[in-house]
Parts: sequence; C-alpha cells; structure tokens
Amino acid sequence: MYVTDNAEIVIGAPPGEIWEYVTDPVHWTASNPEEHYGLEYDTPDNRPREGTTFHQAEEVAGMYADLHGRFQYIDHPHVAVWTGTAYYPLLRGLVTVRIPGSVETLSS
Repeated sequence: MYVTDNAEIVIGAPPGEIWEYVTDPVHWTASNPEEHYGLEYDTPDNRPREGTTFHQAEEVAGMYADLHGRFQYIDHPHVAVWTGTAYYPLLRGLVTVRIPGSVETLSS
C-alpha cells in the first residue's frame, strides 16, 4: 500500500532568498535533525545543480540508511526536482532494503 501526502506553505520572501536557504546542506539537515545526519552535494562548492548527485545519512523508524540522489531538473530559483534511493541494511547488513523512486519538488 502506498501512502501519499501533500503540503504547502507560503513564505513572504523572494525566491532567490528562499533558494539559498533551503539548498544549503546545513539547513536541509537542520530541517529534521532527529533523522538527517548530514548532506553532501558532489560539487566543488557543495551546492546543487542539474545533474548533481548527493548523499545523505539518515535514520527512519530507528533504521539507519544511506540516501543517494540526483537532481533531475533545476529551474533556479524556482524549481528543484530530485530522485533518490535509500538503502536500509537489516540484520547487520545481511539483508538490504532498497526504497527507490522518491521524487521531491521544491517550487516557488
């Protein structure tokens, strides 16, 4: 069974200012510090661009995971679309659960 959810907020700031804040790895990790343990973009300046890959260590429901993703489309500073796959090693790595196909969109 798949569960979907949508949420929307309105922020009273220009798109460029919001973009710089939400794409900063420090702020992305701080958005959920109980589950996100660090984010690194694979770019020299550690900032996202179209095609950029990234890695985030996380913990969901008590299980540690490695999330590997890629920015599929960026229309700076309005839209960022990324996909990712999280790997959850179970039983000390004897079994790995792979959750593919996540798509997240940031738009203004």
